[in-house]
Amino acid sequence: MGHSQKYVEILEFFRSIVAPPTLVELLTHILTENKMIVAVATGLALMAAVALRLSGRLRPDSNVGNAATRRILFTTLPWILTGTLVFVLVFVVSPLRARKQENLLAKSWLDWQKEVEAAAGQCRKYNRCLSDKKCSKDKTRLNESLDADTSCLSNKMQPVLQNRPHLKHETDVTGLAGDLLAGQILLANDNTRAILNERLSTGGRFIGTGLAEPTGDNTITAARTAEFFVPNLRDRSTHVWAWELNRQQTIGNASILDVPLLDVLRTTPTVNAADFAGSWNYIAQHLHTRDALQPLVRFGLLRHEQYSGCLGRPNATRVFTVALDDVADKTLQEAARISGYAVPPKGDEPDIKLFVWVYAPTDAGQAVSATWANVLENFGSWIKDEPCKHQN
Repeated sequence: MGHSQKYVEILEFFRSIVAPPTLVELLTHILTENKMIVAVATGLALMAAVALRLSGRLRPDSNVGNAATRRILFTTLPWILTGTLVFVLVFVVSPLRARKQENLLAKSWLDWQKEVEAAAGQCRKYNRCLSDKKCSKDKTRLNESLDADTSCLSNKMQPVLQNRPHLKHETDVTGLAGDLLAGQILLANDNTRAILNERLSTGGRFIGTGLAEPTGDNTITAARTAEFFVPNLRDRSTHVWAWELNRQQTIGNASILDVPLLDVLRTTPTVNAADFAGSWNYIAQHLHTRDALQPLVRFGLLRHEQYSGCLGRPNATRVFTVALDDVADKTLQEAARISGYAVPPKGDEPDIKLFVWVYAPTDAGQAVSATWANVLENFGSWIKDEPCKHQN
């Protein structure tokens, strides 16, 4: 009986200390979302509970009335109140707050979209020129309007992009969702979409998660190959190798399309006078590293006369590449498909060439993961960069 009494006293001691701050914390959570107020109120309640316990005022009076009944009341009442407050917080207050937050977040995105429309609406020369037959055929006027709008959008959009909506407590998942939504809002505007397509080629097939979407499979789970933005360099730049391949060509007894990509690159001469085989030692030491200097590969289908001499279109400032290591052992055709290019049958348009470029970055800032987060962060500078530039 002595031991039982001791356990009851210990339980009652902790009840008297814990119950008041617990009740106060739950009550303040219901009344406010301010963490500082909740913390201060809970701390004050804890100090008050300790003081009252030490003074004996939180102990049940065994000399008045039924001591057992009073002890049960003092022990159970705080937990009944706590359970009631928890029920109210979980099933009433929290859902109301969640709906309120959802409404506020939806409104903030709607307001931000209006800001995008207002800012981008001041930069519409290029889009107007594209829709004008006479202007769109005049390359000089078209390029002048493109340069004017890239400069305009760089200035007008920078503060808007920096102030896009964010959750108070953002996780990697919610942050990614926000970036993707912001990207789609940019693509929904005619002016920003036209500039993004021209400078960065972020059309409808750009996922924006850092992974390339294979041709013929638009499910998110199929995108598993790392994708990067790199500067649109001339093929005479350092550490750039270019091939112009005929799809009818064979290597040994096999069609070139059915030969592993790395075998094609190591046995076929480049068209830009760069010695890939002679540079193999440098390339190989970074091939499997997954670091910022890993070699990257890009594919394109062009007629010879369409080739700009650069990794991408003449007006592009950034182009997409994938990690060479991810596709090195795939057949040439499969490697191109994984990166997002569908190689047509050999007999279809025989004058179409399959171009392949390999680029080995020389510093950590040249290859950036192809995500909407990076597009949003670098929007102002990337659209104004020099297109089709030479790198020593």
